[in-house]
Amino acid sequence: MDWMAGKESTINHLVRRQFLVGMRTCMPRNKVFARYLADEELRKVACPTLVLAGRPGRTV
Repeated sequence: MDWMAGKESTINHLVRRQFLVGMRTCMPRNKVFARYLADEELRKVACPTLVLAGRPGRTV
């Protein structure tokens, strides 16, 4: 929080506490990591899906 606010900022202790409690309780506990899917697995996806593909380091 100090890094986000900057070196010269003074952060109210109640705001700091509320931020920390929020970060501890609101962050997702389960993390989903992307992986490659086989063609059979892709065919089973039944919901609308947006697929973004590209190469790292390339700008368009």
